[in-house]
Amino acid sequence: MEATAIQITLASKPVLILATYLSPSRPLIGTDLTDCLGRGFPVLMAGDLNVKHVDWNSRLNTRRGKPLHDYADANSCLIFGPDSPATNPYNLSVIPDVLDIMITKNLSFPVYLTSCSALNPDHLPVIIDTLCCLSFHHTPDRPDFRRTEWGNFQTQLEELIPFNPELHNEMAIDTCVENFCGAVPKVLAVSTPKRRPRDDPPPLVPAGIQDDIRLKNRLQRQWQITRDPTESRGQMPSKIGDPLTQRVEKRPMEHYTRIPRS
Repeated sequence: MEATAIQITLASKPVLILATYLSPSRPLIGTDLTDCLGRGFPVLMAGDLNVKHVDWNSRLNTRRGKPLHDYADANSCLIFGPDSPATNPYNLSVIPDVLDIMITKNLSFPVYLTSCSALNPDHLPVIIDTLCCLSFHHTPDRPDFRRTEWGNFQTQLEELIPFNPELHNEMAIDTCVENFCGAVPKVLAVSTPKRRPRDDPPPLVPAGIQDDIRLKNRLQRQWQITRDPTESRGQMPSKIGDPLTQRVEKRPMEHYTRIPRS
């Protein structure tokens, strides 16, 4: 199994996030799963392991599916798959299915998977959403470039960079470019005030819009499986997609009009 991992802080706890891949020609080894999931702290592992099981929304169970299902049950892991297929084969004789899955262990917050059907590759990307926000012990201030003092920026930049330098050879040119590239961000940081980032989380998608999104995904998945010409893709945007897009685009404006401005 191939895996790339990073460790971040979520809900004030360390969380290991892994991107994994298992080739169809390689076996699923329990020790590899333990190396990824048995670290002693919360883990979120996602990727294409080429395993199928109906419990994570695949069409059928494969030979690898049952061992992974049994491993998850024995080691207190949860396995999730998107509600709609993550594959969109160019070969119409191949039925779309769920291959990309997510395995979690000891997570204290919910996670949600959605196939990104807006793109059209043969292997759709899967978006992982969580209600948990990144947490830091000291959230750093951010520069407010709308209030940059450009007069001060120009004055200090002129002091650091010599006017009309002598550039007689390649080394002198490289040195001048290096000095310029180093001086610009330094002077910009001095000339730009900082502001505290907002602590309030972004608004959640209302339940009604979430229901419409699930309905759209379910109908699209049904069409991908049946390929029924009477249920073509072209009919879906006019009945569900367009009104849904309008509601999603309209809602942020309604939300921001309720936020008091300073």
